[in-house]
Amino acid sequence: MAKSTRNRKKAVRKVGRPKAGGAGSPMVVRMHKPQLKALDTWIGASDISRPEAIRQLVTWALAHGKTQAPVEAPINIVKRVRENEARRAG
Repeated sequence: MAKSTRNRKKAVRKVGRPKAGGAGSPMVVRMHKPQLKALDTWIGASDISRPEAIRQLVTWALAHGKTQAPVEAPINIVKRVRENEARRAG
């Protein structure tokens, strides 16, 4: 009897989207328009993406410690954005 020509050691091709590379954990961050505008301004003419810019800013902030309070508390930013949206709508 002849041997089978089928190779059983060959990996079975999986169906679906391929896994994303990298060892990091994905992080979903919601940002308001003023924050995105400031981020895009900070990026400027450099050839980096928004996620890379956020990584660089977080790295810088952690390296410099908590020596200075934020310019504006996050809750105040949200309130201001909502007020501006209400003014535009009404």
